Order: sequence, then structure tokens, then C-alpha cells
Amino acid sequence: MHNYSERAIKWMMVLGYLPSDGIDQFLDKMEKKYSQFVIDITKSNEQLIFQQLCKYSLENSAQTEQQFEEQKRKTISQYMNIEQYQQNEKDYVMIEIDNIRILSKYEFLKNPCNFNIEQLFYTNHYTFKSNQKDAQPTTYLDVQKRILYIYCRLHPNIGYISGMNYLLAPIVNVIQKEADCYYCFELLMEKQQHLLLQSDHQKGLKATMKSFDELIKKQEPQIYDHVNELGIILSHNFVRWFITLFASDLDIQLVIELWDRMLVQEYQEYQFKIILELLRALKGKILKSNINQFLELISFTNENQVKLINSILNK
Repeated sequence: MHNYSERAIKWMMVLGYLPSDGIDQFLDKMEKKYSQFVIDITKSNEQLIFQQLCKYSLENSAQTEQQFEEQKRKTISQYMNIEQYQQNEKDYVMIEIDNIRILSKYEFLKNPCNFNIEQLFYTNHYTFKSNQKDAQPTTYLDVQKRILYIYCRLHPNIGYISGMNYLLAPIVNVIQKEADCYYCFELLMEKQQHLLLQSDHQKGLKATMKSFDELIKKQEPQIYDHVNELGIILSHNFVRWFITLFASDLDIQLVIELWDRMLVQEYQEYQFKIILELLRALKGKILKSNINQFLELISFTNENQVKLINSILNK
């Protein structure tokens, strides 16, 4: 079998990616399939447009923004529909912005890879020039961005939604190989997309929040009543966790330990269990808190809260 960590193999199995036998042949087949996605999607017209715009910009350094935009439209029209290009570019820019934001939390994404990923779009937001890009090593951040863009293009009914980057980052950290990361992310999204899509919020996110509030009201009525008196809907404070499976706020190693247990269970049930235990551990302080104190208690960003979650995991 290919060189994977024990944790990577376990995650690929519990996510339903690996078959029960013929694993090596399966992985080779899926890698070839993904390589074709890369060729079809990232070695396509957008790449040709980018290269021509880079050349134009380098040769016309005194250009105005208006001149560049005129040239950009001319170049795009030679290769593809402008509206389609603009939609793809919009998705790509969102992916760029979102993934740069998470670098402070997921610093491992800065680590270099041993292959090159080319830039696709030359935008007003990120005016990359090819000679500058070539001077920088490809990192796992580039891998993550490419996976998200390919997913976006292959699932136009979903597209790119903020929060997907947090769901992908733990997979990239553990599994690492790009093709397998893509397919595992695709499987994870099948379970989580109803929480991300606005059209599904009524039966997805809103239903999850309602179930959570009902659970706390039943299991810990004192906490529920006190928070309600503060004018706070308790579930609102955990929306990011429901959507990103804890990954939006916690340290990556802590997220991975949570996922080790969560991936083999029903995700929502496990999340509710962990959050309920956190609230119980903080119950004494919560019942004495005002609004600001309560919000600080459940921020789960400081070292004490990390220790608290670790203690719950080690029970």
C-alpha cells in the first residue's frame, strides 16, 4: 500500500473512501482520475489567459488600470465566455481570501510541497506575475486552494462556500496526498453541505440549532434558562462548530483528536455531546456570568479552554 500514516488510513476508511480489498489498484485509479481533473480544470483556458495577461503586464508596466481591464476582456473573449470566466474568477478569489485568513491558525499549510501548482487568475485583488510566483515554492496552501477550486468546478450546484476551507484543512494535514484529500473532502461535504447551503438552512442549520437548544433545555435547564435570561440563544454561539466540525476555532492537533472520535460516529450527536460536556464543566461560572463573561467563557480560544477540552477527550 502507498505510504500513509495509520491515522490517514483510518480516516480514509471511516469516510467510506477506501474499498475492502484491491486498495493499491483503487488508489492508483483514483489518482489518475484526479490528475485528469487537474488537466481539464487547471490546465485549461484560464491558464492561457493568465499567462497572456502576465506577459502583457510585464511588457506594459506603465499601463493604467482601465487599459489593463480592456486588455483583460479582449484576452478572455478569445478563449471563453466572459460571464463564465468572471464566475470562475469570483470563486477563485473567494478561495484565495478565505485560505489566506486561516494561515495564522493552520501554519502547516505554509509547508512546501515537492511539485509546482500554477496560478490560474490574474485579478485586481491578487496581481500575481509569473516570475514572482515561480520564485516561491508550492505549499500545502496551494494544494488546498486547488482542491477547493476543482471541487467548486465539479459541483457547480454548490460552488465555493466559506467554511469549506476549515473542513478541508484537517484532511490535508492528515492524508496529505492531494488526490485522496480531494475525494475524502468530497465525501465529507456530502454530509455537511446541508449546513452550508443557504437553500438547505431550514432543514439543515436551523434544524441543527433547534435540536441543540432543545437538548440543552432538557439536559441542563439551569444553563439554558440563565443564558436565555441574558438574551442569548445558546446555539448561535456554536454555529461555526456545527458547520466546520470544530475546525474553525480550535488548534489543529485538538481538531484532529476530536475528528478521530467523531468520524466513526454520527457527527451531530458527537458534537452535541462534546459541547454539552464543555457547558457542564463551566456550569458554575456560567450561572454567575453576565453577557460579556459568558461569551468569554465559551470562546474556547485560550489555553485554559484547550485544557478543558483535552480533559473531556481523556475521560
